[in-house]
Amino acid sequence: MANLVVGAREPALLLERGRQCRDDQQLSRDAGTRGQIQRSALTHNTGVEHSVRTSAQPRIDVSGHRNDLRAHLADRVDRISDLQCLSAIADRDHHIVRYHLAGDVAWAHFPLFIFNKATSLAAVFFVASSYLIGKVFRWHDHDKALRLVVIKFCGLMGFFLAGVHALFALALLSPAYYAKYFLPDGRLNLEGEVAIAVGVVALFLLMAPAITTLPMMPKAIGGQRWKRNQRLGYVALAFVVAHLVALGLRGWLAPADWTRGLPPISLVALVAALVPLIVKRKLVREKREREVESAAAYAAEQEE
Repeated sequence: MANLVVGAREPALLLERGRQCRDDQQLSRDAGTRGQIQRSALTHNTGVEHSVRTSAQPRIDVSGHRNDLRAHLADRVDRISDLQCLSAIADRDHHIVRYHLAGDVAWAHFPLFIFNKATSLAAVFFVASSYLIGKVFRWHDHDKALRLVVIKFCGLMGFFLAGVHALFALALLSPAYYAKYFLPDGRLNLEGEVAIAVGVVALFLLMAPAITTLPMMPKAIGGQRWKRNQRLGYVALAFVVAHLVALGLRGWLAPADWTRGLPPISLVALVAALVPLIVKRKLVREKREREVESAAAYAAEQEE
């Protein structure tokens, strides 16, 4: 009898469970619809607020600042070019006074022979200046970008003038112009060969800092390699010193033979090439002394 009662109740229980399942599904659908509506509204409100904030924020006009910076740098480069012209004129006048007015060199040799000497001296001055700006010459310390432009200009101009000097020297290389560097049979003597060899090496070494001056090079080769290539300029200046010593040492030791007491051009160039090397050595020594002092102070603190 009990089994009959239970069997009679089963259809009613099944119907009730079906209604509960349908109600639960409807509630789930309603909850999902409400959540979707809330998310849409939140996204819409966030977008509106972002657009309002974006429109409310003032826009900074960068193009005007960039144009002002370009104009500023262009004006400075023009001033540097004027300084370059003045330096070239002073260098030229010095050679005219020494070789034409005070000396016995004919004016017919000014276009190449004298101009070659002026070019070589200017090349040394520009390369040396590129390594002295920021260390001895406190130019544009307030504007590092402009100072970098000046350094690049001096370095590239020095490299260009060194190349011009090499071409002029090869065109003039003969016993008629440089008899003291040749043997009686027309071959170069030891001074001449050493001077040419170290001069070629110096020009080759200057190519590294000149090429790595290009804007894309620091990123392409990395900061450390870029610095190493730039420091090759000091090695190039050391070879320039050897080049000048091989060319002019004999004349430096005979001041009585100097024209009207004026020092030889090679001696002036030697002083200009030595200054960056001396300054660099001094800075390196001071840096090592500071490192030693800091290491000693750190060791003292650890002992305490």
